[in-house]
Amino acid sequence: MSSSSNATPYRFRIYYESPATQFLQIEARIPAPGEHLLLRLPVWRPGRYELANYAKYVRDFRAYDANGKPLNVKKYIKDGWYIDTSTVDEVLVQYDFYANRLDAGGCWLDEEQLYINFVNCILFSEEALDVPYEISLEVPPDYEIACALPLKNKTLYARNYYHLIDSPMIASATLKRNFYQVGQYTFYVWIQGNWTPDWHELLRNFEGFTKAQLDMMGEFPFEEYHFLIQIVPYRFYHGVEHTESTVVVLGPSEAMDTADMYDELLGICSHELFHVWNVCRIRPKELFPYDLTKECYFPTGFVVEGITSYYGDLFLIRSGVWKYNQYLRELNKYIKRHFENYGRYHRSLVEASVDLWLDGYSEVTPGRKVSIYAKGALVALILDFLIRKHSNGKASLDDVMRKMWHRFGKPFEKGYSLRDFKNIVAEVAGNPLEQFFADCVEGVVPLEKYIEPLMEEVGISFMTNYLNKGTELFNFQIQQREGKLLVSAIVPDSNASRHLRLNDELIAVNGKRTETIEQLQQLIGAQTVAHLIVSRQGYLKEVQLEADPVVSFKEYFLQLKNNLSQEQQKRLLAWLHQ
Repeated sequence: MSSSSNATPYRFRIYYESPATQFLQIEARIPAPGEHLLLRLPVWRPGRYELANYAKYVRDFRAYDANGKPLNVKKYIKDGWYIDTSTVDEVLVQYDFYANRLDAGGCWLDEEQLYINFVNCILFSEEALDVPYEISLEVPPDYEIACALPLKNKTLYARNYYHLIDSPMIASATLKRNFYQVGQYTFYVWIQGNWTPDWHELLRNFEGFTKAQLDMMGEFPFEEYHFLIQIVPYRFYHGVEHTESTVVVLGPSEAMDTADMYDELLGICSHELFHVWNVCRIRPKELFPYDLTKECYFPTGFVVEGITSYYGDLFLIRSGVWKYNQYLRELNKYIKRHFENYGRYHRSLVEASVDLWLDGYSEVTPGRKVSIYAKGALVALILDFLIRKHSNGKASLDDVMRKMWHRFGKPFEKGYSLRDFKNIVAEVAGNPLEQFFADCVEGVVPLEKYIEPLMEEVGISFMTNYLNKGTELFNFQIQQREGKLLVSAIVPDSNASRHLRLNDELIAVNGKRTETIEQLQQLIGAQTVAHLIVSRQGYLKEVQLEADPVVSFKEYFLQLKNNLSQEQQKRLLAWLHQ
């Protein structure tokens, strides 16, 4: 992944004629040493393990020689263009790119900013991945540019293609910037959007979780790091890791000063920063190096995202930025996401990691999948406690991650396998923990088997409540979408599962029309029998359900006990570094 410093750079020019169209004009001068040149765009991007096929955003791809004469261009594959270069030694390529996705991995153009993830829109040749890249940006003179790449006169310089696509940028006249330092390392915080934080408080909190991470890992691999934060006026939550920066998109802007939204900002930024070690450097062997032309299947998504999710929040309480109640609230979000997902009975973490390339990040088939983030974080919690238990408190998951860093991340010469990770766990714990991996990583054993007794050791109870009010007493739940009351969840193997379908529209209950969730719950009340009229694919259906409080929805949560024993208190403080 080094650069060929003596190679002729790929030189790109990015400009736009009308921000309202959201089309970028991209021009490139590229050496052409052979008879043909195949230029491609990635079909996926690091940090998002599903196909994106960025070539679908390209319009009017053209190629010319030095005199402006068109060259023959053929398209034989979905993500690449074959150019006849038999008569030239350099080509001029021009194309339009549609920049209309304002998420943490996209591109966006409007009257206020130009935001680019270069993995979306910059071409590469598989034979020249290590050549330098130069990106000239034609933006208004008052625009400031936020990016981890070296910058001179609005031109960005990358060592090679991997360096380029790992370095997103924002250009705008309304960027807000500040910075803080931890040791010899400098961290920049850039904010684009309608929110000005309490900079003193924000920098103090960011410095807190950053220091906690450096204290654990021992060093930071780069002199500088950039948080690129997009604040949008609507509800949104997304972050993407990069080696020397991250992009975070959050909203709504009007809620950013609330405690909940501010905690979300801290949590996602701490998560993305820890990715600098875990995946940007400590990387699965299947992703070393990235092959951006096809799916890259790997079984260790729980290490990449689950362990990172676990530590992202843990660093916030270890650093004193969060209190006990804040940390438990965030941990309970993972508990809720996992235990209210019936996919936990059907899909292991290893399978879920591989199937990201199939399922993507949304649910297609009910009860089919688990989250490598939510279940992965809980499995990381379990693993941390098991290591502490088997080592008599002398070691933890912290030690595993440090060893992973020194063996794989710091030398950055090869990736790790699932077997490598298991071996380091065995070395640290003094026990291979084979049953844990069989149950929690490669199997579908209910996690409460592990969580309940392990949490008890630090004075935290694993609680279960039955949900027996309204529709939940009849084993289904409702959401109101676009003015319609739609069945959103059904308890498997219940009476409701034999009569209702997901997305059935509820029209009437017990002979009365219902238009709101509140009306629905009042009409069902404490009834033991519910007569429903639902609309399914345009047809009205009559359904009769009997209440069933035994087969029911449940809520799961962790709760800190009021009176802890001395030993529980000792273990709790050791875990949270209090």
